[in-house]
Amino acid sequence: MSIELIDRISPKNNGTFPIAYANEIKGGLHTVETIEDLNLIPAERLEAGMQCYVKNGDVYYKYTGTSWEILTSAASLTIKNSEGNINLNNIKSLVFDENTGLHVTDLGNNEAKVSIGSHFKWITDGTKTITAIGEDTLKILPGEGVNLVYDDVNKSITINSTGAGSGGNLNVYSIRIKNLMSKTKGAELSLSDPDVIKSSNATNWTIFIDSAGAIKFTHNLNKVPCGFFVNDNTGAGGDGSSYPESTLRILKGSELSGNNSVVFSDGWNNKTDITFFVYFMS
Repeated sequence: MSIELIDRISPKNNGTFPIAYANEIKGGLHTVETIEDLNLIPAERLEAGMQCYVKNGDVYYKYTGTSWEILTSAASLTIKNSEGNINLNNIKSLVFDENTGLHVTDLGNNEAKVSIGSHFKWITDGTKTITAIGEDTLKILPGEGVNLVYDDVNKSITINSTGAGSGGNLNVYSIRIKNLMSKTKGAELSLSDPDVIKSSNATNWTIFIDSAGAIKFTHNLNKVPCGFFVNDNTGAGGDGSSYPESTLRILKGSELSGNNSVVFSDGWNNKTDITFFVYFMS
């Protein structure tokens, strides 16, 4: 039975002793040592919406009216980096910068996925470097007398000569070699090999792969190329490092070895899918 009061309950003579214990009242906020103690709270003291703090686990629970559910955790997150010069404590939330290529997707059921967008890391010829900032965009612009055809499905760019340049026509020769690691070293690779995909104007070229990784193209044009680059279709850098992006390698004039040959000496026979481009002015 209930006891009827006509005013609030307070300690006599302004005493500091408690007038009740939280764990002995109905509802409110209770505190227990373990999850087992939580489940032993008498039904007469339970009320929908009440909370209980469990010391062992540092977790708050909320009573729904039929069962207990985790409300929140009082524990905080610690953030560190691998170098050891960052150690952040009491972190309550993480914010991911979408502008740098970090994307957050709500998967539902209190679950989120963080993914990294497509990006390039750097492009270099050994002396000058273009470095990506976050999820950046690389612009490839056609020069005089050059036409670029983009294929987003096959992730390729076809470079054609328009014949409009003031210094003559630009002729582009391309040879793609797939499954390069499986090819015989120290021997000539036939242009009729099913893994060799060449431009139609490279009919009289020969390909030689030596044991050191150099790839030598011999042609009958009797001139030095005016430009050349290699696209590593496997997404691995020319130095053997692996990156989640394609690497565009600009070669230098020192990698030429005469009017009728071009030597790519950067260990390309360790790659699986390479496209070589060589440019000549006519």
